[in-house]
Amino acid sequence: MATVKLPADAKPLAREVHRLMVERSLSMRALAARAGVSYDFVRDIIRGQSKKPNAESLGKLAAFLDRTTEELINPGRPGQFQEDEKTIKTPEEFRWIRLWRRASDIGRDRLLSAAENALIGDLRGSGEAEDI
Repeated sequence: MATVKLPADAKPLAREVHRLMVERSLSMRALAARAGVSYDFVRDIIRGQSKKPNAESLGKLAAFLDRTTEELINPGRPGQFQEDEKTIKTPEEFRWIRLWRRASDIGRDRLLSAAENALIGDLRGSGEAEDI
C-alpha cells in the first residue's frame, strides 16, 4: 500500500478518513471499493478537493468505517467516546461493534442472546456460575 500524504491544511474529514484508512491498512482504491464509493470520491476527500461531498457516498463511507457521518466530519467532538475504557482495543471488539452497528433490531436481539449464552457458558466452564 502506497503511503498517502495529507495536505498540511487538511480538513478534519480528510484527517479522520485518512487515519481510519491507515489504521485498517487500506489504500484509497481498496477503501473506495469496499465502501462502495468511487475512487475519485475518496481521493477528493483526502486531498481536500471535495467542498460538499455527496451525502449518500459519505454515508456509505462512514458506514464502512463504522462511524456516523457526523463522527467523520467532526472527529473527537463532544458526544464521541473518548475514555480509555470505551476505546476499541482489539480486532475482535472491532468486529463485534461492526456487527452491532449493521444489525437490525431483531439481529441485535440475537447478538445479545448469543453473547449472553457465550458468557454463561464461559462462567459455567470456570465454575463461577454454579447457580446459572
